[in-house]
Amino acid sequence: MKEKLLTTLRWIGVLPLSIIASYIVYMLFMWGSRSTGPLHTRFDDLWNYGMMFVSHFVMGVTFMATGIQIAPSHKRVCSCVLFGFACVLAGVLLLANFMTGFSWVSLISLICLMAGVSYIFYTSLKKEEF
Repeated sequence: MKEKLLTTLRWIGVLPLSIIASYIVYMLFMWGSRSTGPLHTRFDDLWNYGMMFVSHFVMGVTFMATGIQIAPSHKRVCSCVLFGFACVLAGVLLLANFMTGFSWVSLISLICLMAGVSYIFYTSLKKEEF
């Protein structure tokens, strides 16, 4: 009974905790990059955009890695569910990008986010035996 309850609570907590953890890591990464970046140089915008793209990649990695670690006995299923959710969310954000006025920064950020998600998805499936 206790094991069944723990498994149920893990499945309920996978998505919200993954989203919260990835957002916290994103905010910490952006805060750290702003406090350590170049101050008022001509490369300031380049630094900010580069760190924004890297932080979106790290956000995607954290989203998938957190979800997989919350439900360790079902890594393959959990990674497939989280990857599907990320793909649907990416489609919605891409549609919103085109409907509200196209932005290259948003598009590249979304590509970096999906690259991070895809990297962990691929490595988690590669480690699992089919």
